[in-house]
Amino acid sequence: MQGGKYSLESYDSSGFVNRIASTMGISEKTQRDALDILSKAKEKGFATGKNPMAMAVSSLYLSCLANSEKQTQKGLSAASGISMVTIRNRTSSLAKILNWYGLLTKNITA
Repeated sequence: MQGGKYSLESYDSSGFVNRIASTMGISEKTQRDALDILSKAKEKGFATGKNPMAMAVSSLYLSCLANSEKQTQKGLSAASGISMVTIRNRTSSLAKILNWYGLLTKNITA
């Protein structure tokens, strides 16, 4: 702290998407779709104030569902350090703001 001012570093979720996807062996197409989901969430103001790692892993999980790429919340949780509850909640919120809720309920009940 110098001169009474604080400096907070801001992290971009997109770097986390690539790191998690690489760890989990997720396809390039699913990664690109996850980045698109993040971009749309930012445009709608949804990402503001949210944990960037949680946003990254949730967009990746939603993208995996959309692309029928089998990944579990447990596996993504282990790779990212974000709890399965947070992944579930954030994914549900993302699906709602993107009007993808039908996709989410179809995959959860299947």
